Amino acid sequence: MSARAGAEPAAGDAPEPAGRGASLLGLAHVATCSFLAARLAPSGHFWLALGGGIALARVGDRHGLRAGYGASLAAIAQTIALIGPARVSGPLTQAFNAPLIGRMQGRGASRAARLAACFAIRLAHYAVTTLLVVLVIVGGTQEFVATYDRLVGWLPLVPTGDTAAVIAVIALSMAAGAGFSVIQVLAYERALGRWPAEGPAAAAPVAHPGERSPRRVSLAIGAVAAAWTILLALPAWPVLGAVTAALVIAWGIGRQFPRDVVRLGAALAAVLALGALFPAIIGAVELDDALRRAIRIALLVLTATWARAAVGAPALRHAARRAFWHVRALPSAREAAAITEDLESDARLGPAARDLGERLRDVPHEVLPVADALTEWVAAEATAYETP
Repeated sequence: MSARAGAEPAAGDAPEPAGRGASLLGLAHVATCSFLAARLAPSGHFWLALGGGIALARVGDRHGLRAGYGASLAAIAQTIALIGPARVSGPLTQAFNAPLIGRMQGRGASRAARLAACFAIRLAHYAVTTLLVVLVIVGGTQEFVATYDRLVGWLPLVPTGDTAAVIAVIALSMAAGAGFSVIQVLAYERALGRWPAEGPAAAAPVAHPGERSPRRVSLAIGAVAAAWTILLALPAWPVLGAVTAALVIAWGIGRQFPRDVVRLGAALAAVLALGALFPAIIGAVELDDALRRAIRIALLVLTATWARAAVGAPALRHAARRAFWHVRALPSAREAAAITEDLESDARLGPAARDLGERLRDVPHEVLPVADALTEWVAAEATAYETP
């Protein structure tokens, strides 16, 4: 029986046909492991996230676009629940395009069509992230152009100014997008064409009603949303001071926080704050402006870290599932709610990462050998995954 409009799904409301669940959840788990590793690693983000892309391409190929993007949303939500939203943009590109590329390949689309789709999604993602970096971290287009001019002004025959800065960004985005798109499409093509044989899948994940999200989760998310809104709208010194004081009080009255979460949040805040200070370090902008932006970006990270540490990953997963269910009219939201309900990768993250490291240890740094090793890891880890 279908759930009433606006109500949570009942135990029998399966969002997708039966017979696909075990493989679907296993592949979503693999995407979570891969994306989390990509966000945590100091380098090699693309290659670490490529395994998650292969898993999601397999979902798109075998289960369709709605399930593919549902698994993408669930995997991203899982990593945010574990370590917060910082550095989430790295795996987002593969989360955006992998299900589509896998579905296109399953339907016999040409390699050129798949490359074009992958490239277009990458360019759109680069445009959004570049805009955010320019506005939030660098401080605006004038500051960005001044930083560009200071960096390249000493090079002979390199043009400077507004037009040159825009052309440089577009050229770099297109070059990176083309290169990464070729690697992605070739890796997905080889992985899906050489996928190990699988047994029959078990029942599909089903969204359950569960209990209401604790009030402290709603309060924590609301507090972070309010802090982010005011920090982005008005990064003045009094605002920065007020948010800092509130954050210190919140940390002080909270419970014992997980040290790994706190260390990761502090490290990410320091790296991003240093990036915001860089234009001032090279003399492109005023120190006061850069310092305010550095403190703002650090507070954006640390407020999210506080929420993650205060309420815990399970509560944030539950809140994400409820959010997906409330917007279930949107494509893939219902599937994301069902997968998030049953997906819990915490206990297997360490063993999965060690297994991946062992498989890649002696693999030549070439696309096809890496794709083969990743495919074996994705298939083995997805098959071994058991629903909690």
